[in-house]
Amino acid sequence: MIIITGIHKSGINIVSNLLSICTESLENTSPLYNKNNQIQNDNRNQIAMSINKTILKFAGGNWCNPPSEQQIASVGKRLGHFIKKFSEIFKDGIVKDSLLNLTISLWEKYCNNITSIIFCLRNPIDVALSLQHQNGLSIETGLQLWYVYTIRFIKGTVKIPVVVVDFDNIISNVGYEMDHLLTELGVSMLPQDLNYCNKELEKNHLNKYRQSTKLIEKLPEEIKKLYTLIRSQTFMYRESPLVV
Repeated sequence: MIIITGIHKSGINIVSNLLSICTESLENTSPLYNKNNQIQNDNRNQIAMSINKTILKFAGGNWCNPPSEQQIASVGKRLGHFIKKFSEIFKDGIVKDSLLNLTISLWEKYCNNITSIIFCLRNPIDVALSLQHQNGLSIETGLQLWYVYTIRFIKGTVKIPVVVVDFDNIISNVGYEMDHLLTELGVSMLPQDLNYCNKELEKNHLNKYRQSTKLIEKLPEEIKKLYTLIRSQTFMYRESPLVV
C-alpha cells in the first residue's frame, strides 16, 4: 500500500491522478492502482478519510483546528483497531488523504502493509492563498496550518520510506518529476505516459499555473527554514525523521 498525503491544496489529487495515468507502468510489477476497479479505489479513500476525521473529532479538533499530538496519540489507543482492520481489508493500492499528515504516526503503528509514503510539498504561500480563496482562512492561519501539518508529518514518520514530491516541480517539468517518482517506487515510466501527464495538467489548467516564489523570502523564518529543508529532501528515502 502506498500513502499520498500533504496539507490541503498541496497537489494530492494531481499526484494521484498522474500515478493513475501511469498505471500501466505500475501494474507491470504490482496492482497499486487498478483502473478497472475505481469503485474500490474510491471506497478505500473514503474509509481512510472517515477514520482520520473520527480520530480528529474524538481528539477535540478538526482539519483546520488540529488537536495536539498527545490528544491524537491518546485517541489512537482507542481507535487504532479501525486502522488495523482497514489494513486487513485493503492489502494494497493507493490511499490519499491530507489528514494523514496529522495521524500518520497511528497509521505507521497500526497499518503494517504500508510500503511507501508520498509527501506532496507545495510552497507555503500558495497553500495559504488557496486556503484563503476557497476556505476563507487568513494568510496567517494558512501559513500556520502549513507549518503544523508539515512538522507533524515529519515527526510522525519514522519507519516507512518517504518520497517527497515538489508540486511546483511537477508543474514545471512533469516528465522529469514523474519519472523520478516512479523510479523511487521501483517501476519505469513509459514513453506515452508523458503525453498523458501533460494533458492532465492542461485539463486542470495547471499548464498556466504560476507559483508565488518571489514571496518565499518574506515568510516567517521557521516556515521558510522548514520549507527549504524539505525541498532538499525531494525524492529521497529516509529511515529516520528529518532533523528540524
